[in-house]
Amino acid sequence: MHKFESMVLDSVSARENWPRRTALLCTFARELHAAGTTAPRLEAALLGIASRLGLSAQVWSGPTLILMSLRETGLPPGAPVHTELLRVEPNGINLGRLSMLDDIAEAVIAGQMSIDAAEQALERALQPLSRSWNLAQTLLGFPLASASVAGLLRAHPNEIGASAAIGLLIGLLALASERHPRLGQNLSVIAAFCAALGAAAYAQWVAPIAFKVVLIPSLIVLMPGLTLTVAVAELGMRHLVSGSARLAGGMVTLLELAFGALAGTKAAELLVGFSEVPSPGVGPSWLAWAVIPFAGLAFSLLFRARPSDWVYVFIASAAAFSASHYGTHWAGPEMGLFFSALLVALLSNAFARYLNRPGALLRVPGLILLVPGSVGFRSLSFIFEKDVYLGLDAAFSLVVMVASLAAGLLLGNSLLPARRLTA
Repeated sequence: MHKFESMVLDSVSARENWPRRTALLCTFARELHAAGTTAPRLEAALLGIASRLGLSAQVWSGPTLILMSLRETGLPPGAPVHTELLRVEPNGINLGRLSMLDDIAEAVIAGQMSIDAAEQALERALQPLSRSWNLAQTLLGFPLASASVAGLLRAHPNEIGASAAIGLLIGLLALASERHPRLGQNLSVIAAFCAALGAAAYAQWVAPIAFKVVLIPSLIVLMPGLTLTVAVAELGMRHLVSGSARLAGGMVTLLELAFGALAGTKAAELLVGFSEVPSPGVGPSWLAWAVIPFAGLAFSLLFRARPSDWVYVFIASAAAFSASHYGTHWAGPEMGLFFSALLVALLSNAFARYLNRPGALLRVPGLILLVPGSVGFRSLSFIFEKDVYLGLDAAFSLVVMVASLAAGLLLGNSLLPARRLTA
């Protein structure tokens, strides 16, 4: 394998190589962003790649925009620069694609891959998966995630079944939104409306259930708890624009979910004569532990992890839940979240540092079991129902929980830096 320096200084002039180098850097920028890389890590990765490509770069990344200012390395400060402005869209997390992109980026940064090889590797990595596998991941992941979260809440079997059924309905809506952009723009409102109406119909016609015990697990995949936590962490790292934009986006999603649920509840009262009934009871204490493997499988499917990486998702899910359970028992909910986030950060950074793999494989599934999106949802639900005191109390709890999680992540990153650029 030729060293990258020889590629940059070969017979082809730097002027002729310029379009290919900038195009390669833009491809990395778009695809790493689409795979779910956070702004600070994306910027660090692009700076490393640009340096190896013989470019001096300034990079700024946000949820909807990537801005790069480029020039040849070694030119004086006043030399003309080339600017690339990339309009991007906020996307979910794709751990499988992130792993492949991470491998290619690391090979380029280490000088082990030429431009030709990198272009070919990216083309292979960006090949879409079969539609049938994508369909199976969504239709299995959504109901499994909803049922697993209901089990973690020790819900009654009737409530677990209802959560799974409504989760499947939301999965179908998510699939439809991929083909119909307007539905995708309003997915949160429509999904929350359908979930509330479905939970009310299930309680009225199938079996008695606690309405909100079903509603929250049903919507768990759409809850922006992870977005809020990442936003506060970015603010803590002084990445103010990206963190503020991400925080605002998460709050808008919460508002959409809460309003959709309220509209669905009112529609249920008019259409099926729904009225809330007492909970049929709670499941056994061992139920929360029993569903951890199913939660790991659900997150592996939803985050599109490669089957070879599923074991890491299982480990992260089990470690995060165990730390949260025992930490809450010993130190209270806030400190329990802090120690859990600290453990997740240390594990993911050690994984990235010593095994040379993306730390997101552990960090994302670990955090998803800790993030307090449901608390924010309950807060807005109370406020829409004009129970302002309970709404403000839940909102304060949300702020404290998000701060605890962000503090744990920041401390973990300080104690053990990942040293990985794209993880």
